[in-house]
Amino acid sequence: MGFFNRLGRKVEGFKQDVETAKADEATHQCTDCGELFYSDREACTACGGDAIAER
Repeated sequence: MGFFNRLGRKVEGFKQDVETAKADEATHQCTDCGELFYSDREACTACGGDAIAER
């Protein structure tokens, strides 16, 4: 296995770990699209919906 192949696998594993941590730390979520947030918002930045709920 080449150097860049190993590096790519490690980077992909790191990205997955970050996504998991991000989901675990989010305190609010848009009930329309599922976007996660770390604080209360008036509207979702992803879909524009106003249904933001505490998790």
